[in-house]
Amino acid sequence: MKRLIYLILIMFMAGLVSCEKDGELIKHGYFTLNTSFIYSPDANVADNYVFLFNGDTLLISSAFTRTGYIDRYNAMGTLEVVEKGQTEAEYSQELILTENTTLQFIKLPGQAIDIYTTDSYTQVSVTITLFPGYKTIFNGQELVNGFNYIRNNKLSGNLEFYGEDETAPVYTIEDMILKADQNIVILQSSSTEFISLEGGASDEEPPASERLSKVNFYYAPTEALNVDSIRLEMYSYDQDINEINPIGTIVIEKGKLSPYLELDIAQYQETYGTPAGFAYSLYNAETGDLIEDIWNGATMFSIEAQSDDQYKSKYKFATYQIGRPPKFIMGDEWQSDAEQ
Repeated sequence: MKRLIYLILIMFMAGLVSCEKDGELIKHGYFTLNTSFIYSPDANVADNYVFLFNGDTLLISSAFTRTGYIDRYNAMGTLEVVEKGQTEAEYSQELILTENTTLQFIKLPGQAIDIYTTDSYTQVSVTITLFPGYKTIFNGQELVNGFNYIRNNKLSGNLEFYGEDETAPVYTIEDMILKADQNIVILQSSSTEFISLEGGASDEEPPASERLSKVNFYYAPTEALNVDSIRLEMYSYDQDINEINPIGTIVIEKGKLSPYLELDIAQYQETYGTPAGFAYSLYNAETGDLIEDIWNGATMFSIEAQSDDQYKSKYKFATYQIGRPPKFIMGDEWQSDAEQ
């Protein structure tokens, strides 16, 4: 009986040693290769490519990530990125893998896939409102709304605007220099005219206090709204809508920026203890026909407050695009003066 127990113990210990050796083989016998996309305007970009190392396809581990487990004795080889449906690699690189190799890729609009490094690209925020069919090109790269990554050796050049099926630019901003974390705002005002907003309003007096914000509006034509000019009637209300009060009226031409209206976020602080909300009605400025009624509730919006005081406006100047509801484009913060 004792001999049987000893035999079982010996077999059990041998099994543990074997498992340990297998674990060591997995741990020390393979390198991991991870690839991912840091940026592409196409959210499904990873699904459009196949990643191979020495001819073996990397596994799909997430929507943007592909992973391969490579025998450490085959750690030297070629990484190829092939667009699905193609036979030639769009990107190829010789690699010597280490224990955990990670590569990030970038796919810019209209350009081939490339490896991403922080010292090769600069991130720039762009807000562009264009008429249908128009596009914006900077040094051969089409810019998109939101974040754009620009090669560091192409941060200066011409910003060109093209109409639909046009081969020559209809408008050019020459010798433009882009900077890290820069926010570019471009609005189209006609088939050949564009407005560039840099923040603030150089010719406009700032509001008298931080409870106030001067707001203007950009009228971009759409299928639903395409008259030559509109009359905007602005109203304020408390959050429980006990009161609705008129603020002012402005006329906006199609493709233009409006004059400023001064809005008071603290208008109902003492009477109802809530920040003010705002809404507008729209009319055809030439015929007087009602386009959008305030009572529909589609044009209601609020002014963003400072983080430490709901009765102080974050922006002394702010620009919105006419819409249902209006869309915030950009603003010049009150705090920025103290931070300069």
